[in-house]
Amino acid sequence: MWVQAYIEGLRPKLKERRFQVRAREKQEIWPRLQKVLAERAQPWALTGADAAGRRTPFLRADETEIYAPARVLDDRETQKALVAQPAARGGNLLVIEPPGPLAMAGETDDDLPVASGLLAYAELRYRGTGQALEAAELFLPQVLDDAAR
Repeated sequence: MWVQAYIEGLRPKLKERRFQVRAREKQEIWPRLQKVLAERAQPWALTGADAAGRRTPFLRADETEIYAPARVLDDRETQKALVAQPAARGGNLLVIEPPGPLAMAGETDDDLPVASGLLAYAELRYRGTGQALEAAELFLPQVLDDAAR
């Protein structure tokens, strides 16, 4: 019920910003985010496919999704440090306003902040594509196992 309420009620209200980050591979974006946002003392966390993929390799998405305050990348110097520019559509970085402070107080994986499994699962379900839904179902047993601990 919580996931459905997140998908239908809360998630559509969260602000989003899209960016195109210059990188040959998406894995180049993660340490750059870590460095640049840490220098600016900005909390953030991977979510969606990347967060799920750090735990299990079910989904590979072109876009990196993070929870971070929407204003984080408004600063031109931050954009330059990330080698990013705003994108009206598409782009390879989606910045999602966090649903609350606990969204960014999850785990770390190789020093990268990662949203909780439940939030990553909810983001996959929110995407609603066939691939994202299939990955969510494959990821669900791990989410439930983590919650039982």
